[in-house]
Amino acid sequence: MANILLIQQTATPNKFIESAMSYDAHTLHVAHTWDIDVSSNPPDLIILQVADADSLCFCEQLRSLPRFTKVPILALSDIRAGNCAVHALDSGCDDFMCQPVVDRILAARVRALLRRKAHLPHKDMLVLNSQTRKAKFGSRDLGLTRREYTLLETLCKHAGQHLSTSTLLEEVWHYPPGQGDEALVRNHVRNLRRKLESDPDRPRILLCFQGRGYTISAEIQQY
Repeated sequence: MANILLIQQTATPNKFIESAMSYDAHTLHVAHTWDIDVSSNPPDLIILQVADADSLCFCEQLRSLPRFTKVPILALSDIRAGNCAVHALDSGCDDFMCQPVVDRILAARVRALLRRKAHLPHKDMLVLNSQTRKAKFGSRDLGLTRREYTLLETLCKHAGQHLSTSTLLEEVWHYPPGQGDEALVRNHVRNLRRKLESDPDRPRILLCFQGRGYTISAEIQQY
């Protein structure tokens, strides 16, 4: 039994999904994409109705929030084009199904995703100490320079948001609006990733979304 969040663009109850969730006595909550309270406790699993590109953009936004990085997302869509499934999975969904599907199959897919989540290893926490200006990821001291620490601290203070290069130049380097070299930010982000990421070329913690900016995807503790 789990708390399942159905995200759709209409308020009409989906009897098919309600029936599928009843097999395992899951509690189903329904919300619009623009009504999600990202500060509340996340559900055990999300079912996302994919109607257009905006739905997948919303999935990317959820994945950038530390609270939602480990929540399984199952995408459902009436769009049968193969590239829809590819885009959904690339946007952060864990599974994709074309509608209509058999309710028992949907229930089984949900059970599989919940089992997978239960066996995920504990996620390391990013810990920042504002007094010593040191940062750790798990038990590993990152050995940051003062500027790298300030950049990381700024991103963590705005966890769940996307900070543009120009914003970072203002907040971290204190340049006036519209001034500063964007390469300065890119170079420091690259150095941070080398110290933070297990694979800097495929970052999973310090993320960048084109057109929106940089964000941190990790559990954070600051003191």
